Amino acid sequence: MINGGVYMATITVSNNPSTTGDTLTVNFTTDATNISDILLSKDGGSTYISATSFTNSSAVFNISNWDNGTYNNCKLKCVYTETSSGDSEISTESG
Repeated sequence: MINGGVYMATITVSNNPSTTGDTLTVNFTTDATNISDILLSKDGGSTYISATSFTNSSAVFNISNWDNGTYNNCKLKCVYTETSSGDSEISTESG
């Protein structure tokens, strides 16, 4: 619940990177507008990286410096501006 509104997101991963130099593409839908960044964490939210590029429906992350392996505690964060509350930045996380 953010300022009386609920922002929902649906997230899917469209590719499974397997070699060094791969990128990760994440597709999403969200009710949030004025998105300024999409962030990804591989460690449950203590460190985030920014999307290399993003639109209102997908984000591409350069994960070439990640170690090979399976990450089970990833989180996405959508950073956006809510214009009705004085242009303050608000972020939502999704595990």
